[in-house]
Amino acid sequence: MVTEEVKKRPRGNPGKNPKPPRIITTWHLKIQVTGAHETHMHKFQRKEESFVLITNTDPKNLSPVQVLENYKNQSKVEIQFRLLKDPFYHFSRNTSKDQGPGNDPWVALLVRALVQYKVRKGFKECTKPLPKVGWNGAKLKENITTFFIIVAFKNHEFIREGPGEYSYSFSNDFKEKQITTLLELMDLTVEDLLN
Repeated sequence: MVTEEVKKRPRGNPGKNPKPPRIITTWHLKIQVTGAHETHMHKFQRKEESFVLITNTDPKNLSPVQVLENYKNQSKVEIQFRLLKDPFYHFSRNTSKDQGPGNDPWVALLVRALVQYKVRKGFKECTKPLPKVGWNGAKLKENITTFFIIVAFKNHEFIREGPGEYSYSFSNDFKEKQITTLLELMDLTVEDLLN
């Protein structure tokens, strides 16, 4: 890598209080493409099926395929943390030990993963036809995401009727059908949640 720095001064007379020169830094990289099999690498490049990833990882530690896999898996982690920032989770970033595990983002991630697993498992095991309760009233798809479940349960609430007595409020008939279907896939009912 070659670094080149150029100082650019403003035009004209500098005057009493001249501005400092602007420094423009340019880097010139010499890139060497390596691969396990040169013929396959050139074939992929010709088909425009490859793209450049720059890493400081030693090729002895990670193969090009492993670097690509790690790069592709990065988006999964970013999606998980984006969902954690959603106000739906209501945990404080300044938690103390006496507040308990409910405010821990890792517990929230674990609960999310368990709910998603339970719904997907219930979907695979379900033998009866399900109502159209997917996005915009479409048919539910096999890989139900936690984001879909969160959106389905948003803006619904438990209402305390008295000591130990609660009811659940649905915003409309479609939401009631959607929520009861998702709970059914987890072997739950609204009454189970109220108890």
